[in-house]
Amino acid sequence: MQKIAKQKIATAIEKETNTGMTKVKLAIRNEVNGLPCYEFRLNLGKIGSVRIAFTVYNDLATIRVVLVKSF
Repeated sequence: MQKIAKQKIATAIEKETNTGMTKVKLAIRNEVNGLPCYEFRLNLGKIGSVRIAFTVYNDLATIRVVLVKSF
């Protein structure tokens, strides 16, 4: 299940960065290592809903936080 979650998160971040990050908002006002930190919500079906915070530098996304909410 964890492998599937990682794949879905990676795919979602790649899609958002390639399409102008329309579902993304700033996670915090302060920068992280000089970069804006973004976040968005992703529903992973049976696993639950996750909030992903990440930074992007030169087309490389670094995940900072993943919060999981199970139902």
